[in-house]
This record gives sequence, structure tokens and C-alpha cells, in this order.
Amino acid sequence: MACPHLESLTLRPPTAAQSVYREDCTQCFDSIDDPAGLDVCLQCFNGGCAGERNHASLHRALWSHPLVLNIRRSRKVVVRDEPPFKMSKLAIAAESRAPSFEPNAEAVVQLEAMGFPRNRCEKALHATGNASADSAMEWLFAHMEDPDIDAPLDLGGAAAGGDTADPEKIDMLGAMGFGAPQAKKALRETAGDVERAVEWLFSHPDDQGAFDDEAAAPAAESAGPAEPAGSAAVPANFQLQSIVCHKGTSIHAGHYVAFIRQAGDHPSWVLFNDEKVVEAGEVEEMRKSAYVYFFKRV
Repeated sequence: MACPHLESLTLRPPTAAQSVYREDCTQCFDSIDDPAGLDVCLQCFNGGCAGERNHASLHRALWSHPLVLNIRRSRKVVVRDEPPFKMSKLAIAAESRAPSFEPNAEAVVQLEAMGFPRNRCEKALHATGNASADSAMEWLFAHMEDPDIDAPLDLGGAAAGGDTADPEKIDMLGAMGFGAPQAKKALRETAGDVERAVEWLFSHPDDQGAFDDEAAAPAAESAGPAEPAGSAAVPANFQLQSIVCHKGTSIHAGHYVAFIRQAGDHPSWVLFNDEKVVEAGEVEEMRKSAYVYFFKRV
């Protein structure tokens, strides 16, 4: 592509070892960075093109490799003055562990239209899995004589075991063949939901359930702080207790034996070599083939 300023100039492809003028081989490319344009001399790109009537020799060496020019100028990286990024902005807030229950609004409207108070409606829907108004109505007719039927729904008390030990629910599970301890634990694990308790029991057939003395056991265990393992007393004195040795020419052959110190009035070392158990000799001889050392603090 010839320079538009040299429209009258006719350029012919030069041949090898032919002399050409510098200004004759000048071509213009529109630069994407500079509106004024970028003048590139294809034939004299190594020496620059000054427009003088000097000759330059053209040599062709590689016919299959075209000349590639990068006309995109380097751009300065713009560093914005921004405050340091804080990862705390992406932190996810801890979810509340408090139990929550949203009653079925349509079922509540239907139950209230039948004359049931709001608290009874919410209790019935919670006890029946928030399924439908019909199942909640059946539950209400079966629990009309409950002393706390008109009390507000207490999710915290249910989770803590206030409603899970309902004798009627335990009897219902007992009629299905489950023992009282199993029924108590199933109701405790499912917040008093009988249907979920049945599913839990079938999925935990080996669980013996919760007994009355199990609730006091964790409290007794946590009464006093556990004594930390180990000791920080100094000086720390250790005694060699046992040695594992390798018998063989290399790690890929042979077998392992153990030497263990036997305590008593006259401490001694005993060799354990498969079925062979005999008193060992000097410890220094054992250390020649020792592989692992075991020490005991004294």
C-alpha cells in the first residue's frame, strides 16, 4: 500500500540485490494511538528513513517469513488512587441459629375463618409440618384440651425439648413399635415433629435412644475444666523405650524387628522378631541397625 501523498509514484517490487531509494520505499500507516500517523520505511526499517537520495540494498533471505511490524505504541498504565481493598467487605454475616417459622398464610386465613384463634392456627401448622389447613384442623380437634393450646408458639422451647417430650407423641410412636427412649430422642432431634421423628427413627435403626440420665451426663462432664494433656515442666527428661530396626541389605529387602525395654528391678531389652521373643544384647549393637526410636518422658 503506497503512501497517499505519493499517488503519482509507481512502485515496482524490487528484486534481490537491487538498489532502491529510501523515500521510494516509504509507506504510511494510520496509527491507532497518534492521529498524525506513523511513517514506516519497510525497506530501511533498521536504519530509519531520512528522505535523502541515498541507496539501500535489498536482500531476500527468507521467502516464507513476512515482515511484521507492531504499530501499536506502548500505553502508560493508569494507576488510580484508590484506598486499599478490604476483604472484610466480602465477609458473609453469620446466620442466626434462632429457629424461625413462617406459617402458611393461606392456611391461616382458612383456619381463622373457621373460628380458630391465631395462636392455635400457628401451633397446628407448625405441628403438622405447615402442610395444609385440613391437617392443621385435625390436629386442633385432637388437642383442644391442651393447657397451653392458646399460648403463643415458642420455637425456642420446642427446640430445647419442651414439646419434644409430649407423652401423647411418645405414645403415638410407641404404637408403631418404637421404645420410649427412641421416641424421646427422635422427637428431640426433630423439634417435636412426629412425621419427621418417624423418618429419623427409620434412618437410625441402631440408635438406642435417650434415657433420663443422659441429660445430666454432659453437665457433669463439663463441670470442671479438662486438664491439658502433656506437661510443660522443665527440664524435660526422656528415656529410650523401644527401637525398631531393619534387618536386610537394603530398604527393599529384609524385615523389621523391635527391641523394647522391660521395666523392673533389672531393666533389660527384649527382641521381638515375628514369633521369636528373646532377651537382647547390648543396646549399642541395636543402634547400628536402628530405624525408629521411641522415647518416654520420665
